[in-house]
Amino acid sequence: RCPGLLELSITDCQKSLSAASLSSLLSGCPRLSLLEILGSATDAFADWQDRSVRQLFELPRVLSIAPNLTELRVTSCGNTFDLEPDRHPAPVPGLRHLSLDCEGSRDENTEIALWLLPSLPSLESLRLVSYQASEKHFRQILRCLPAGLADLKLRFTEIGARSELGRAVRCR
Repeated sequence: RCPGLLELSITDCQKSLSAASLSSLLSGCPRLSLLEILGSATDAFADWQDRSVRQLFELPRVLSIAPNLTELRVTSCGNTFDLEPDRHPAPVPGLRHLSLDCEGSRDENTEIALWLLPSLPSLESLRLVSYQASEKHFRQILRCLPAGLADLKLRFTEIGARSELGRAVRCR
């Protein structure tokens, strides 16, 4: 138990840290405000590909276990989180800063962001890095940004239909 811990950074230890132990650790850190999960792009979360293991580390579960979390940074997140497309996570009013950096992933990052954004009404900054985003996902992200968002960083190596990109970059 770490009742006074405010920030936790987990780097390249996915093979030695189970989802159950991470959940237990987060439960013992009630004041945690920053969670950072970093992994190498090649084999990060390789042991977590089994669905039964990944379910223990669903993103909504992480957010509910750490109720004071204001900032979440995840690197190499493709296939890390199980998303339930028909069920959005419960609102997470405390989360103000979200960074999803999965440059090696295709559309997974944009799907995670689209799934999560409606539950983040207090989000002030969003950093989304992905290899590729469809024009449809790009437009959807721009449409569902919270009203209080002050800092937006989107980086995609490829965006579908680049000729229409200029028209797509109008927020509200």
